Amino acid sequence: MIYSSQKIYFKLLLHYMTPFITLLDSKYEDIGGRELLELLDNYKSKGYTPEYFDCDDFAWTFKGAASNEGFNSVGFVIGKYYKTWHSWNIALVDDRFYQVEPQSRTYFIKRPEYKVVTIIL
Repeated sequence: MIYSSQKIYFKLLLHYMTPFITLLDSKYEDIGGRELLELLDNYKSKGYTPEYFDCDDFAWTFKGAASNEGFNSVGFVIGKYYKTWHSWNIALVDDRFYQVEPQSRTYFIKRPEYKVVTIIL
């Protein structure tokens, strides 16, 4: 399904309770669950290296991999994981936003230990 950026903004605002949302496109198309799993399965990255290739680099490269495959509904998130700054992704899948951890290749709807501060989509 295709969504206007206004609809996406309000979906994100209500779901994650942050006004710090930057939308870079005027419309977004959700992806299917199978496509998200394929993206995660095919995602290749360097190994974790603190301060050089860590959570923000995993999140940026995963967003880039999704864009390279033609999916514009995978975004970049900055927030807190427990009390530590962290970056991860979100993906609009079948009309719902999932949070995606590209480092561990996992995804989930919402977990209390993840506090979204800002989203770039």
